Amino acid sequence: MNQKIKGITIGIAVKDVKEAVIWYKSLLGENIEVMEPAPGTIELKLTDNVWLQLDDTDYLKLGGESSIIRFETEDIETSHKLAKNLTSNIEDIVNIEGTVRYFDFKDPWNNRLSYVQLM
Repeated sequence: MNQKIKGITIGIAVKDVKEAVIWYKSLLGENIEVMEPAPGTIELKLTDNVWLQLDDTDYLKLGGESSIIRFETEDIETSHKLAKNLTSNIEDIVNIEGTVRYFDFKDPWNNRLSYVQLM
């Protein structure tokens, strides 16, 4: 039996969800849909079926060192400039010829993030 997944929610820990919403809206766009399903948990709608869940309830551990969230972009340079304005913890753009361009960075709560542009 194949189970069809209808959507994905990625949860990460932050110290303060209200502060995190401001930071992530600066990174991902001011017009992003925001929902608060429970106290201490706020979700940002990234696509029709993908949500980023920010949690300050201590349910999740800060600084997901063993995972990374990658956002696909059509303009890696603009995304790099934007992320660089929001954090100093950012790497240079890596170019894998003919395949992908990407860079990794961290949010203020030490969660690993990345932008990727497919070639």
